[in-house]
Amino acid sequence: MKKYKHSKYYDNALFWIGQTYFVEKNYGEAIKYFENLIIMCDNHKLADCNKYISALYKLGESYINSGDVDKGVEILKKVIKDYPDSEEAELAINTLKSLGLKD
Repeated sequence: MKKYKHSKYYDNALFWIGQTYFVEKNYGEAIKYFENLIIMCDNHKLADCNKYISALYKLGESYINSGDVDKGVEILKKVIKDYPDSEEAELAINTLKSLGLKD
């Protein structure tokens, strides 16, 4: 990660490390990686941000699974509002429905 920080694949590396922690149910670490990716993209610090929407969705899921449902729901609603035609928006809608909420 240190050696290739300016690679166009750096966002992918951050995302997949976060996803690995997510699958291991280590949501605190997953949140760190997803948030880092999002912040770096928002600040134009990455060569590519093709995992931005996916990281935002997984961040919401991570917060929900870690017990901070309100924050997770807020993030999922942002995904739906800001990226309505994305696959992640559809996933977010389904997650909200499973929680008994509307988008």
